[in-house]
Amino acid sequence: MTINNESMFDNRQLGKSPQHLKVTDEDFLHIYKYPSNLLAKEASKSFKRKTEKYNMVSHNLYVVENMFIIYEYQRSLDDYDKSLDEIIRDYEE
Repeated sequence: MTINNESMFDNRQLGKSPQHLKVTDEDFLHIYKYPSNLLAKEASKSFKRKTEKYNMVSHNLYVVENMFIIYEYQRSLDDYDKSLDEIIRDYEE
């Protein structure tokens, strides 16, 4: 799926564009896949640096194996799908 091209969640990170997965009408996963875990961690750091000054929608960040994953949810900061969060966190290193 394609999202708004002006969204920070659609920006390239370390030369990679994300794949987008719509979980529900309010939940999206943006997945960047890299050749190594080290590059995925660097992409996460880069995203944090690039967005620290913006007032962004609610999201969580994860690094799982060689993937940098952004879980975006269109609700308040504390109102997210905790079961989805737990599943992803189970795979984090």
